[in-house]
Amino acid sequence: MDIEEQVTIFLHMIAHNIKNRVMISNFHRSGETISRTFSRVCNAVIILHSRLLKKPEAVPENSTDHRWKWFKNCLGALDGTYIQCLVPIGERPRYRTRKGDIATNVLGVCSQDMQFIFVLPGWEGSAADGRVLRDALDRPNGLRVARPGYYLVDAGYTNGEGFLAPYRGQRYHLNDWSDGHQPTTPKEFYNMRHSSARNVIERCFGLLKGRWKILKDNSFYPIDTKIRIIMACCLLHNFIRQELEDDPQEMEDVVDEGTGDGAGNGDGYGEELFRAGYPASFMQVLSCSMANFMQVLSCKFYASFRLFFLQFWADFSAVLSFEFWADFYAVLRSVLWLILLCMAIFDAVFTASMTSQNKTYRGWTKEEDAKLVEALLTMVNVGGYKADNGFRSGYLTHLEATLKVSLPESGLLGKPHIESRIKTMKKDWQVVFDMLNTSGFGYDKENNCVTTTSPGVWDAYLQSHKGTSKWKNKKLPHYEDLCIVFGKDRAQGNRAKVATEMEEQVNIEELEEDSHDSFDEAMEGSHTTRTTTSVQVEEVSSVPSKKRKSTSQTTSMVESFNDAVMYFGERLKESSAELSEGIKLEVELNKKTAMLTLELEKMTSLSQLERFKAIRKMKSDHDSVLTFWDLKEEEREDWVRFVMSEN
Repeated sequence: MDIEEQVTIFLHMIAHNIKNRVMISNFHRSGETISRTFSRVCNAVIILHSRLLKKPEAVPENSTDHRWKWFKNCLGALDGTYIQCLVPIGERPRYRTRKGDIATNVLGVCSQDMQFIFVLPGWEGSAADGRVLRDALDRPNGLRVARPGYYLVDAGYTNGEGFLAPYRGQRYHLNDWSDGHQPTTPKEFYNMRHSSARNVIERCFGLLKGRWKILKDNSFYPIDTKIRIIMACCLLHNFIRQELEDDPQEMEDVVDEGTGDGAGNGDGYGEELFRAGYPASFMQVLSCSMANFMQVLSCKFYASFRLFFLQFWADFSAVLSFEFWADFYAVLRSVLWLILLCMAIFDAVFTASMTSQNKTYRGWTKEEDAKLVEALLTMVNVGGYKADNGFRSGYLTHLEATLKVSLPESGLLGKPHIESRIKTMKKDWQVVFDMLNTSGFGYDKENNCVTTTSPGVWDAYLQSHKGTSKWKNKKLPHYEDLCIVFGKDRAQGNRAKVATEMEEQVNIEELEEDSHDSFDEAMEGSHTTRTTTSVQVEEVSSVPSKKRKSTSQTTSMVESFNDAVMYFGERLKESSAELSEGIKLEVELNKKTAMLTLELEKMTSLSQLERFKAIRKMKSDHDSVLTFWDLKEEEREDWVRFVMSEN
């Protein structure tokens, strides 16, 4: 198969998301050939990442681009996107997004001309964008931000060194500036320019998914293969942008981005607003002040009044003219300021008093924490309330009823006591869990705290995780139990790989494949040598007729086949006997394991939490189950405690 056909097969499959069996009929190739060709071309594209990935270039001082001239030294924009994937059933909770889809979170960084600079696919869909970005920065071959450059990010990321985010609580998205709406404050003007420039990454993701249909829908490939496909599609996207002056996909998907530029857009007003720092006319001052005051008023009692007042002001200001009613405006402005100030003060005092009355702070004792963890373990093991990335509705009522039995005088309520405590426990557990999944950290079960192999590990970790310093000697006594409760929901990013890591993995696979091919060739060569020797012996024979050669070769093949059949039959008998014995032992082991729970319930000296731990630990170790049933009945309880005491 020539290179052109191989590339055609690969591009046809990723562009139209076509199954393997359809490609068999289209190209008249076997399924194995199609699969090998697809993997071979995908790996070849990934190896070219050093040439296809865009090198970041800062926006120059003399830039005239209407989107980027406001952001000097900017390197581009970054964001995350979800791409649906196929994962094992046990890992679906970690890959389930907020919308309920099974997808991987892909971090993309692009330049001003919509070419990818950095791509990190493979993180679970439940992972937050900020966590994926932190992982990209911590990797040896991860994302690097050349100073004084920076990237534009949305409000989902932290505004820090190297990353510029918009103002929160202000209009931001491009749809907010449609229909002739203009910014009224410097913050809104900044958000409008920021959204216009950062929208390049959104358009880049749109072109990527529009061009390669394999990324738009759930494909038929496992997650590890899908991650490579995502990387290859991003690299091919860059190749098309580099080689073609006009991207055909972009021409098809042209939309009005609503940047506010063009005729009648008030661009001069925008520059004046941005530079001066305040609105240019009295009407803008008054509108800005009223908008700020209206945000302060949050009491439900004034909701209807605010709506009426806003509508009244909109109609009233449309009638008034600044040229003829200047004096009236001055008086009205003073009156409105006084009214709004009084309303704001009263509303703030009223809201503060109501909030202080509704807040009920309550401390938790060690015994209450232990009982809550025990109730959570029982609820998870029994089932019914555990769901992907959390719990089903009604779990707080169930926990409240359980704690009323174990702690009758505690007065714990589902809301806010139990709900708040579970959130705190989960937050603390996530911090420790992420630390233990980092190289150099360990967990001391005796002291219930995090340990390190060297002091330098803590210092390096604290540089990128500022809020973890308190865990240096702090205890988390129920960590192992909380792993059972929350462990399946926490994203780990074990499959996430950058282009260089994929290239190393591809090279290792090629070396292994070459070694297998060399072994097969050596075996084939030895077989050819033996065949040639036998043919030469036959040629020396006194009867050199072709018929005798053919008969001799046929006889030799029949004898070899008979020997192979006899050997295969003997091995089959041995394997059948071993398989029967193994099945018998497996059935007996399953039976004993099933009876283990009933036997442990008879041991009244064990608490319910100890029984759960014993069941979980012994079922994972078949030898401990067999030993349990081989012991005498009075010795079994001591054996259970011995198993639980082991690390």
